[in-house]
Amino acid sequence: MELVRISRFHASHSQQQAFPHPIVFPIYQKQMLRIQILSKFAMEFFCLMKALLQRTIELLKRRVKENLDAINHNQAEIRQLLNQPLSAERTYYIEKHYDLNKSLMTENNDFINLQLTLMNFLDKYRDAPGMDENDAMENPMDLPPDDEILFELTVNGELLFDNNHPKFGDEAFFRKLLQFYSAMEAYEKCSALLNQKKTAG
Repeated sequence: MELVRISRFHASHSQQQAFPHPIVFPIYQKQMLRIQILSKFAMEFFCLMKALLQRTIELLKRRVKENLDAINHNQAEIRQLLNQPLSAERTYYIEKHYDLNKSLMTENNDFINLQLTLMNFLDKYRDAPGMDENDAMENPMDLPPDDEILFELTVNGELLFDNNHPKFGDEAFFRKLLQFYSAMEAYEKCSALLNQKKTAG
């Protein structure tokens, strides 16, 4: 009889371990969704940062080339001026072109150094998570973005309601936010939401 009691106790105890309490699972699900959303935004931020850095490098290269073209043009102008008779005007324009070229070469030196810094940064962290646009988001539970969880994250300020919000284009979700803030008498929030939708529309 004692063995039967022990067996039943172990069976009941193992069931409790295998199946979490029904109140605990939604909290865990909420935490997982919060992590997924924040991770997604972090990945998007790093991809955007990489794109901006690459764009900056291209702009710097273009500016260096434009400066070199201007330096060559000024050098040609100086050669023509040197063929003219000596005069105060000739000296003035030669010095002006030299000063301009000196300024352009200093600028190019700064731009080239900045290019190298950015390129070294991208090369050093090329394998870092989020630096590859093709990085796939790992989703261990494949949880659907539950409206109630998204709503709670939004009103708590943990998820910004803007163009990147997963429910930004959902009118029902938007009306629910308005109703919530109206009930809380947070009329500034309501006005901000309406202006945001108006601007986006």
